[in-house]
Amino acid sequence: MRKTLMFGLGLATTLLATSCTKEENFNQTQGIVFSSSISSRATDTSFEGNDKIGISMTPGNITNVLYSTEDGENFTSATPITYDMAGNVETVDFTAVYPYKEGSISNSVYNFTLSTSPETPLTENDVMLASATEIQVGSKNVSLNFKHKLVKVVVQLSDANGQPITGAQLKINNQQLAGSLNLSDATVTSTDVADDEMPFAANASISGQYQTIVMPSDPVQGRYIGITHNGNTYTLPVDNQDFVSGKKLSFTATLNVNGTVEQGTPISVVPSVSAWDEEKINSGWLLSGDIQVTGKTPKQLVSNIQLDNGGTTVINNFTGTLNQDDVYCISYKCGDGSLLSTDAQTASITITPLAGGNAKRYTLQQSEGKLLIKVGDGTTGISIKANDSDITLNEVTVYTSSNNVIVPITLWEGNAENKEVYNILGLVNIQIKEADLTELKIGAKLRIYYTPCDANQGASLYSAQYTEGNYTSSKTIIYDSYNSIEPYNNEYITVYVLNQWLKEFKENNNSIGISGTNCKITKVVLIPASGNEDVNENTLWKGRCQTYSIWNSVNLWLPEEISTGGTLRVNFEPAQHKVDGDGTIITKPLLGGFVITYPEGGETRTEILTPVEIEENATSQDFKITDEVLLKLQGNIFNINRLSIYDKNETGGLAITSVEYIPAQ
Repeated sequence: MRKTLMFGLGLATTLLATSCTKEENFNQTQGIVFSSSISSRATDTSFEGNDKIGISMTPGNITNVLYSTEDGENFTSATPITYDMAGNVETVDFTAVYPYKEGSISNSVYNFTLSTSPETPLTENDVMLASATEIQVGSKNVSLNFKHKLVKVVVQLSDANGQPITGAQLKINNQQLAGSLNLSDATVTSTDVADDEMPFAANASISGQYQTIVMPSDPVQGRYIGITHNGNTYTLPVDNQDFVSGKKLSFTATLNVNGTVEQGTPISVVPSVSAWDEEKINSGWLLSGDIQVTGKTPKQLVSNIQLDNGGTTVINNFTGTLNQDDVYCISYKCGDGSLLSTDAQTASITITPLAGGNAKRYTLQQSEGKLLIKVGDGTTGISIKANDSDITLNEVTVYTSSNNVIVPITLWEGNAENKEVYNILGLVNIQIKEADLTELKIGAKLRIYYTPCDANQGASLYSAQYTEGNYTSSKTIIYDSYNSIEPYNNEYITVYVLNQWLKEFKENNNSIGISGTNCKITKVVLIPASGNEDVNENTLWKGRCQTYSIWNSVNLWLPEEISTGGTLRVNFEPAQHKVDGDGTIITKPLLGGFVITYPEGGETRTEILTPVEIEENATSQDFKITDEVLLKLQGNIFNINRLSIYDKNETGGLAITSVEYIPAQ
């Protein structure tokens, strides 16, 4: 509803029917008359009795002059503003704020605090701003268009029969109450922490509707709308929702009165957005069950999965076990080929726990939304089957309070290849998202999905920022999969994120560079650390490498801090000697280290660590860093600090499990 009011700034001004005119003979000591247009109020009506606004004028330093109305139409002031207060000028600017608070404006900033008291009318939290600039002195009537500066949230509750639900209590958490409104640029800034709850008030004009006004904010993890009715509690997660200044977010929720969910009858919560400032936000929600997300962490499991009629996808790409009261959030979209809820037959999906339990069919009551269900028996994963064609799972997320659930993070997907066998080329640079940086730490794992271009040749991958035509700074992390944590599988390679790699990552502005030879990579995944990994800041490599040949070697990038007196410790499974049928030792493992260089016309291996015979059942070998070792490393400019650990006798009797550098004491 849009209404236009005319109110005077003099003591005895009546409602006028004109607007924005200039009268040449206007007495500049008379009160100025304003017309005010408001798209809507918190009550979707115009100004009400006892409303108060504060008007300021510049120049003249006239600040926050109180104007009030008894009937919602005529505003008067005990100290009206007049043009002569501005001095000898041709134009003036006006600003007006609602609600009026004495002493609330300083240095062109309006300070306010939202009330959480049930006795406070909702309109008292509806902060609005109006401005009129470059108004000619002598203009008797000035137009002020008030705009809502906070965010209105509306929830419409219905029961399973479509009847409005009254008597419910609603609240939204993680709210900020104190804020400031800059009168110069119209921006709102919160000035306290997001740890308060804001209650909703029932709309006396619309049965079953509840509304509140909150601060603008970016998405906040853990934010939800809580609904309590007949002793049952529901929580609607809105942690991905932007709360934009001037917006009105409208949600609808259908609740079963006993707090349970009948099979195939989900609770639906679908927000649409109507705008106080004639802008719209498109978002959709669908809620199913007695959902609790408070204190739970959202972790994305999969995204962008297309399901045709009868198609099934299995979602279990995490380690650990979920709790039964955790929540699966399934974001879906029905395409043009789907049957929507307005048709005779509705679109639906069937969800089955992988650990056993009853399958449930869920009707998709909206063409797009988010279905939220309790994990229940699906603690180790679920399968989702489409009972209709052309349904897309945009994203499946789990809200969990379990500390042992690890969910891989997809950092990159695509196709990047280098068919050259010996010429290292850059493949991809990956910029890590801000939200994923906390998971990139020592003990996490990097999994690279790849295939060799030539199956008869070895593939290699390196940690190096890609620069066109440049490979001279390549730092080895993997070679032909023998450095992988898992056994060789020709599908993917998994390596630990360790200290040396993290340093390089930070040097490259939080981006990962991957170079390689004879390989095509298709995906890079980060597996967060569980806290149980046996690695630390001195670990240079960890995995399992069976040293059958010269090519089965552990490839290291030594720390820049390596110095005389330090120690390289190579750990392995109990060593085995090669013996004949009588048990006579034929060969002992000979553990050493070398670097490879490629001078013109061939390949050269330079021994760096003098090979040492390993006794049977030994589990580690120390190599002291001497001046001679450092000189040899420095003499190999391309491969400086790059070292391969190997069994020179190629016995196959060593399975290296880790290498660490112990600094000199």
